[in-house]
Amino acid sequence: MIKECMKIINDIETYLKEIEKNVMALVGDQNMDLTTKNQRMHPLVDQKKILEKTLNELKLLEQKDYRGLCSGKA
Repeated sequence: MIKECMKIINDIETYLKEIEKNVMALVGDQNMDLTTKNQRMHPLVDQKKILEKTLNELKLLEQKDYRGLCSGKA
């Protein structure tokens, strides 16, 4: 499970970098009006929020110690 988690974490981190590049390209585009920039950035920002939350949850899952959970204590 840890190995799969690490691959997913790496994939999400790569995709977050890609989103950041796309957002910065939109910000730097002087030929595009603000309304169009906002329309194109909004889905990217939503994706980024969801991926960051997922990344944080996966990192917590990766660090969790599952030994001894049969005793009912987490």
